[in-house]
Amino acid sequence: MVVLRSCLLFGQVGKWTIAGLAWLVYPFTLAPFLALWVVVQLAKDNLESVTIPGLTILPDGGARLNLSFNPEQVQQFATYMQNTMLYYLADALLSFGLILIFVMLLVNSLVNERQGRRKLALAHAQLYQYSVRIEDHATLQERTRIAREIHDSLGHLLTAQSVVLENTALSLKTNSQEATAFLEDSKRLGAEARRELRQAILMLRSDPLKGKPFETAIADLTTEFSHTTGIEPILEINLPIQFPDRYQVAIYRILEEALTNIQKHSEATQVTIKLAIQAEATDGATPTLSAQIADNGKGFSLHQNQTGFGLQGMKERAESLGGTLQIATESGCRVTVSLPLLGATL
Repeated sequence: MVVLRSCLLFGQVGKWTIAGLAWLVYPFTLAPFLALWVVVQLAKDNLESVTIPGLTILPDGGARLNLSFNPEQVQQFATYMQNTMLYYLADALLSFGLILIFVMLLVNSLVNERQGRRKLALAHAQLYQYSVRIEDHATLQERTRIAREIHDSLGHLLTAQSVVLENTALSLKTNSQEATAFLEDSKRLGAEARRELRQAILMLRSDPLKGKPFETAIADLTTEFSHTTGIEPILEINLPIQFPDRYQVAIYRILEEALTNIQKHSEATQVTIKLAIQAEATDGATPTLSAQIADNGKGFSLHQNQTGFGLQGMKERAESLGGTLQIATESGCRVTVSLPLLGATL
């Protein structure tokens, strides 16, 4: 019981120290019982060759104690004790020691397994809490970004349309041609507002790929961009292996944001999108998913756009998967994303 309790209370050194002390104390607790057993055996077997000093066995089976005994009796008894009691004592110590070691190893394994399960459950609970916090933080950032986009684009268009409609009402009775022009402008602004609203709704979708294969979803995204801007993107895809959905969603969202920025700010006439999987020359190296989108627009200054939600969101998506995002604005704009595909091989 002492050894078992020590396994629950102390560390490795304390456990084995208690076990060693228990093994050392064991002979003192066992010796009186062995001596009594020897005496009983002598009396039971009625050994004539060995007599117990100071003890005389009577013919009727009784015993008589006396204080007079000769050295030969002492020598004979000591030899007998050495050949019997010490042998059984050594055998008991060895057996007890092996039992102690077995019990210690068994209890240690059970305690370690119990502690491991407890730590694993705690780690799972912490990871779940972290994932919930990260998801909530990412959701809040995404909603904030979309709210700003709606305010800056859709709000501006609706305000402009309201002004145009007011001008139409003023010109309707005096100048019908001017009123017709205002109505055309209002119609155009309404179409742009619908397009902006549709884009915001697409951003809010939980599954941006809509269950489609990755390459098909990218092709649909570029087709929508071409229909909106009139620019036919050059699409180059070289993806020889499949990769997890989280990488597909991240690349899709980054390309979507990059195309939105090109549509709004770049004034580009040409866009090139390249998707490929690369690997180092060494065997077993981790392949890297590479995505690049470049345009020939007017570019922008990175120092003046450090607080933009779009660029920050693209960078955070890449870093959340252990990747990197680089932006070059020497001539036009070029966005390059590299995501290591952990666990995948070419």
